[in-house]
Amino acid sequence: MKTWKVVSIIEVVLLVITALFLWFRSFDGHGAVNNMENKFMSLLVLAIFALILLSIQLVWFYQIKKR
Repeated sequence: MKTWKVVSIIEVVLLVITALFLWFRSFDGHGAVNNMENKFMSLLVLAIFALILLSIQLVWFYQIKKR
């Protein structure tokens, strides 16, 4: 259970740092200027990735609780 908590905290911190990076950068990876639409799309992709990670975390949590 302790490992699960540590991994969850690290995951949340990394997601927040990544979201802040995506929001405050002025140019994207191709060198195009980041407007609001591009920022929201980047955050949407990150949110979908976060949902996938959340589902993995929940499965892991329920497996720990079963034991």
